[in-house]
Order: sequence, then structure tokens, then C-alpha cells
Amino acid sequence: EIIASALKRFSGMDIRGRILEIIVVVQTLFLTGVSSGLVRGYFGEPSQCWGVFAASHNTPSFMEGEEGSNNDDETGLALTGPFHLSFLDISFLNTILIDIPLKQIQLWYLKWDFILSKLGPVSRRFLCTPTNPANDGTVDYSTIGCSPSTRTINPQFYLEEESAGKCGVDIGLVMGVWFAALGVLCIGNLYRQIRGARRNHVANNAPAAHHRRGRRPHHAHQE
Repeated sequence: EIIASALKRFSGMDIRGRILEIIVVVQTLFLTGVSSGLVRGYFGEPSQCWGVFAASHNTPSFMEGEEGSNNDDETGLALTGPFHLSFLDISFLNTILIDIPLKQIQLWYLKWDFILSKLGPVSRRFLCTPTNPANDGTVDYSTIGCSPSTRTINPQFYLEEESAGKCGVDIGLVMGVWFAALGVLCIGNLYRQIRGARRNHVANNAPAAHHRRGRRPHHAHQE
């Protein structure tokens, strides 16, 4: 709504209504698909990442490990993460915003997976997924955990060469969308506060201005 209002004010184009609804729906479906690929990549399938803007990374030199004059530029994003600049070292952002949260999420999954695997017959019959159905009766889930997907979690899946940098680029895209949405939200709140302050200022000064206009000059009263 804020973007639509700003676009109308500066360019005269009004996209509010059905057009804006269609844009929002399409973008939501697109972001859902990209996020779904990232989730599957996190659980051990990095090849499922879409890699929307990673076409330049899927090159023979990268996949085969060959070195070239532009290899560092083409694979830098895949090797270091989505936060990568050739002229500035900002790799710490990958650690703070990606590595640490994903590792903590892995620990959380493993903790609850092992808790659920220690419920005896309940775990074997209802909760745990057998890796090999033929050996289901002999598997000790309390030592390996309930879910095979939990055992394949890879917090650094976005660095896998199997995905040719697609996961890293997709993470950058999703985080960019969220950061942009947060920025728009903050700007919108700031704009509403400034507009409210101006309205209050005008409302508070209006009675004083009216009172000054209603007073007669002192010298005219004396005459």
C-alpha cells in the first residue's frame, strides 16, 4: 500500500486494486516456491534450490572444478555465501545471519528428535520413520533419532557445489525481500508518525492563530 501510494504520487500511476492484489499473490507464490527449495536444501537436498539468479554460476568450470580467469568472480557468492563483495570483506554477515541461526535450528531439531525417539513402542509404532522398513523391528531409534530428514540436515548447504551456488543465491534473494519489507515497514511507520506530528502541530496552532486574527490593534482601541 505504501509503495502503491508513493508510485501514484511521483509517477501518477495508480496500481491499487486488482492489479496490486495480483502482484502480491504472484510474488507470494514465487517467494513460497523459492523458500520451499531452501527448506529441502537445508534437509539434505541442495539440488532442489531454484537458483533464480544463479544462471552464471552453473558453468562447466565451476561444476568440474576447473580454474579460469573469471572463476573467482563467478563462484565467490557460492563459496562464501550470499553476503559477498569483491572490494570489502563482509563474510562475517554470513556467520551472524546464516551460519549461527541454521546451526541453532539444527540443534533444536536434533534435541526434539532424540526426545521423541526415546518413547519406546510409541516411537517405533507412531513417531519414527524407518530408514529400511525390512529392519524396522531391529532399529534402535534412541541412538540414531526418529527422522531420517533430521539426520541429513546440513547448516552449510548453501555452500555445496552440488547446487552450483543456487542455494546461496536463493538465500540472498529471500533475505533481501525480507529486509526490503522491513525497510518499507519502518519507513511507513516513520512517515505516519511525521504526518501525525504535523497534524497535531497544525491543530494546536490553529486556535492561537485564530485568536491573534480576532484581536484589534491596541492603538485603534485607544482612538
